[in-house]
Amino acid sequence: MNVDHGWFGVDDDYRIVIPWECFKEEAVVESRGMMQFEGERIELPREERFMSSLEGLRWYRERWGVRQKYCCFQCPPRVTGLG
Repeated sequence: MNVDHGWFGVDDDYRIVIPWECFKEEAVVESRGMMQFEGERIELPREERFMSSLEGLRWYRERWGVRQKYCCFQCPPRVTGLG
């Protein structure tokens, strides 16, 4: 089973949303890190019948707590003011 559990979402403008505080990674040499995709518009199908529904995209974001620039429900509280 291939499930991403909120690693990223797609907003109502079909742009990639990354839950920043929940996603820590180092990119493999000579590749882009996941966070570098934030805000990029996904390639949309030519035929409207293959488009993802905005309702489905919203459901996914709500289900997994994917919010732009905010922590998802699975993260510990963010500590600020250090350093």
